[in-house]
Amino acid sequence: MGFNLTPEFKLENADRPDYISPFATFNLHISMKRNLLASSLALVGLLSTAHAASLSLDLQPAGGTTAAGFEAFEVTNNQDLAVTPATSTYSAFGGTNNIVVTLTAANLPDGNADFRAVARNGAAGDVVNDWIGVDTRTGGSDVTMAISVLGLPAGQYSWLSYHHDGGTGTTNGNLNGTNDYSLVDASGTTGIVADGITIGEGNLGGAISTFSTNFTSDGSAAVTFTQIMDAGQGGTSNALFALTSGVVITQVPEPSTALLGVFGLGILGLRRRR
Repeated sequence: MGFNLTPEFKLENADRPDYISPFATFNLHISMKRNLLASSLALVGLLSTAHAASLSLDLQPAGGTTAAGFEAFEVTNNQDLAVTPATSTYSAFGGTNNIVVTLTAANLPDGNADFRAVARNGAAGDVVNDWIGVDTRTGGSDVTMAISVLGLPAGQYSWLSYHHDGGTGTTNGNLNGTNDYSLVDASGTTGIVADGITIGEGNLGGAISTFSTNFTSDGSAAVTFTQIMDAGQGGTSNALFALTSGVVITQVPEPSTALLGVFGLGILGLRRRR
């Protein structure tokens, strides 16, 4: 007498044409949960880029060549800022003509003769081939150049600026300086945030000097970045400049309320299906 040790399962109504297996229902349920979870995770990925935006400025003399991915901020060499302010307007961060950038200088020993806008002999489309700066070779104390940005929506931002004299040769890429940098933002941050940063020089063949920090905008007050230079601070006759080649301001994205709501509904749906 033989024994069948294979277990048998009898599913009620399994022979009906409209029958749906409970195993199929279970697999469908699992598949729906996985799809919902995948969609929710995709939304999380979107949160990090939903509102990311930036403003990139190439500081250059009037009529200069603007680097790819940048917008021009132009002034004239030896421009008298007291008579003709250096101001430009940009559309950025979701607005139209909403960002006003102003450049000022103070304590120039020879007045506007020490305000410089220079293009070098390097690649014309290189952001560090041209720059705007102040010259302290004839003296001066607390000579400053400041970039103020007005109209930034409230939120967190990052600041990246390039400080480099591009090009090479006897009269190109030969200027540098040792500056102090300060930044004033909505949190009231003041004073020196970077002390004694040496500006890059094309002839040195080294890395391009940059300055980076994070800051806060309250949506109304201007954010101001300032370079401070004293005569002799650089040490040699050609090391007496405070200059900036380019600026990149990037908004640090915050989670979208709408996307967070959808994500929350997805998680709630998962909980209810358990």
